[in-house]
Amino acid sequence: DYKMYTEGDTIISAAGRNDFANAEKVIFGDKPERYASKNTISNIDDPKTEIDYKFLIYFNRGKEYKGEYGFDWMRREYIEPIEKVKTFDDKKKRTICSNPEKLKEKYISFDRFKIRYYCPWVSIFPSEYPNSPHKEGIDLHIEIFDDFPENKKVKKNNNIKILFESENLDINITSNSEKLNELRKINIRCGEISDISVINVKAILSEGESVKINENIGRLYLYPNKDIKKINLYMINCLINDGNMKILDKKLFNIELEKYLNTYVLNQFLTQCEVKSYEYFDLRKHRNQEGQTLIEKYQLNKEPYVKELKASDNIYKFRVAGNEIRDIRIFRDDLLSLYETYGNTRLPIRGANNINKFLFFIDIFVQHTEGKERFYLENDIPKIDAIDVDSFAYLITEEPMGNAIITFTKEKLESSTIAHELGHNMGLSHLFSKESEFYFYKGYTDNIMDYENRERFEVTGNTDKNKHKRKSFFKWQWDIIREQMEAL
Repeated sequence: DYKMYTEGDTIISAAGRNDFANAEKVIFGDKPERYASKNTISNIDDPKTEIDYKFLIYFNRGKEYKGEYGFDWMRREYIEPIEKVKTFDDKKKRTICSNPEKLKEKYISFDRFKIRYYCPWVSIFPSEYPNSPHKEGIDLHIEIFDDFPENKKVKKNNNIKILFESENLDINITSNSEKLNELRKINIRCGEISDISVINVKAILSEGESVKINENIGRLYLYPNKDIKKINLYMINCLINDGNMKILDKKLFNIELEKYLNTYVLNQFLTQCEVKSYEYFDLRKHRNQEGQTLIEKYQLNKEPYVKELKASDNIYKFRVAGNEIRDIRIFRDDLLSLYETYGNTRLPIRGANNINKFLFFIDIFVQHTEGKERFYLENDIPKIDAIDVDSFAYLITEEPMGNAIITFTKEKLESSTIAHELGHNMGLSHLFSKESEFYFYKGYTDNIMDYENRERFEVTGNTDKNKHKRKSFFKWQWDIIREQMEAL
């Protein structure tokens, strides 16, 4: 991926919010397709409402969440104009997703107490799966929304109990307390789930011989987990000098890649990986058809340096790559051709996308310039035509398709970068790409396929930071990846 240098009705979301909506027609699906991409529509027939005190139950992954399981819900800011997008020079509030009506179609929802409730999704490994990350299940936080005007005239009864129910007997739900005023968390533990399963929430109030019930006050969908996918990782440490081996070994050791991917990334869409081999590929030894090593062709031993330009009595400085890599796509193809000829693994890299992923690491600083100068003067104004590259992957939609990720580690090696590139390799576009099913403004989500920075209209030459840590995939992205993997 590149780092660029360039000059009223509201809606309740499934994670719990405290605004009202005059809800639209009920959209709900008890039995959508296995990987449902759109809601099936059916009206809820007057859910039982006998308890006067109104409230809804929402599920939340908690602030401590790092990606340990898949969890997705409709974020309010995606479909409501409540945030200022700094890409624009006005102060207008916008939805973070530019096509919110289409995004709504991806989430099952229903109306309750005149509020549109968007149901969250969770993906969990079967507890009996070998080395299951969820042997003890997962914990979800519970939020209670009770800010209804009618409640001002009704006393809250501390004897109200909350039940979490599923028709699937392989799903076990326990809560820290049945009492509404004590309820904080639930634990969900499950076996194999062949089809989409549902956890419904209802409230019960027993007063003597009288039992009052409020049904459909919350809902959670569980993703089918019977088919756990697997991918194989082949790690290739590309050597350009004697010191590279220790440097890269230390960087890769520090990020514990296999553990990280299985615990916080791939597990979200019910996939696991295994590092099949770790190989040293010495670029000093192998020559291309022209008789050159890549070190010679691209001057890979040249270190980056600081270039100074004087303009209008000012001195401008910019860090410039010393090597001669101008177009990373050409370099990528040269490296893969060399590896396909001399590498230890004889598996296809640039053929059809498959379960074998090749991760190349090379300790150099790269700037993609497509033949242009990296830092120069134009009419006495300093110009930068360089894009710092930390990693680069084949996209499943590109020709030729392939299974390679090349990571340049001179600056730093971050596990989240590799997770992002694997997302590309498995069929996902950037959220802010026009190729993505939904267009989000860059740097405004916690999605792994977003960027850690966001563009600002008023800032020349740089960007500011995404306030979210990128750690999640959306449910519709789980669908894309798993549908792609079905064909492998």
